[in-house]
Amino acid sequence: MSKFLIIGLGWLGYPLARELKGAGAIVAGSTRSESKIHALKNENIGAFHYDLYLSNDADINPERISNAHVVINIPPGRRNFDKALFIKQVKALLDYCIANKAKQIIFISTTSVFGALTHKVNNHSPLSPNTPSGEAHVEIEQYLQAKSVKTGKECQISVLRLSGLVGLNRHPINTIAIKKGITQGKNPVNLVHLDDVIQTLIALSKRVERTFYAANLCSTEHPSRQEYYTWCAKELKLSLPEFAPDERLDIDGKIIDASETLKDNEITLKYPSPFMMLPD
Repeated sequence: MSKFLIIGLGWLGYPLARELKGAGAIVAGSTRSESKIHALKNENIGAFHYDLYLSNDADINPERISNAHVVINIPPGRRNFDKALFIKQVKALLDYCIANKAKQIIFISTTSVFGALTHKVNNHSPLSPNTPSGEAHVEIEQYLQAKSVKTGKECQISVLRLSGLVGLNRHPINTIAIKKGITQGKNPVNLVHLDDVIQTLIALSKRVERTFYAANLCSTEHPSRQEYYTWCAKELKLSLPEFAPDERLDIDGKIIDASETLKDNEITLKYPSPFMMLPD
């Protein structure tokens, strides 16, 4: 029976835990909310309190880590982000998981590691962050890759870089619909649905023969921002977002290419197009 430890039972981690539990896996995970622990335990998810910034790594029972697929899903947050502290704490958590014999570590990263790049970006494109979050994730990815050389096949290490996340009533149109003077309307949209993130994480957990693997995840269709968000607003009967004229002939946005990820892991996306991702 597979064993999983999910650090961060939030928007992504909780539905992932439920999916794994339904498939018969042993699942434990962390939450910062004491009030959630009882409800999670009622679903036979071994929940415990853990805060990246306030808890000690030793608060995580080593038995939960040993021989487990450890999914680390801790977004840095947008307010008062301390890049140096985030990097330090995540590295310490990674070291603790490796020291306690994790079978696999899957680190949830972001396509913001490619921030300064334009046009098509694949799994092997150079990392070029231009935000503090992107810079932090690049340093952590590089740390993991270096660790993989030392751990070899004793601890498989994977990084999954996610595009803009959609699902469970989370969708960019909810904030974009009220905006005016939106620039770069011709740039492509890069979104991925929660269900496809979950199926990819499960697929990664089943392919444990490699020592380090970094992969992008995104839908395979990339309409322009103006086309897509105008369509979304009309479908949902929201105010139409107002885009500034975009006269560029050379579109310098980026397209996140996940084709290699899908092929490597034999994945067929449930939501290959953003036009299939409208919130309920």
